[in-house]
Amino acid sequence: MRAKLGCQKGGKLLARFVGNTIVLEPIDAAVSRAQALVRQYVPKASGIVDELIAERHEIAKSE
Repeated sequence: MRAKLGCQKGGKLLARFVGNTIVLEPIDAAVSRAQALVRQYVPKASGIVDELIAERHEIAKSE
């Protein structure tokens, strides 16, 4: 079963319910799935990190 999932012995799996079914997937696959989901809502060239840094600098100035 691990071979079909691409998971080595000792590798970590995530278990979740989908309806009445238990789904096992390697952690890497779950992370990739989550990243793809988030990517739908964040514009490609959003500069979100730069925005956060600028916001933190503004907060620091006012303290």
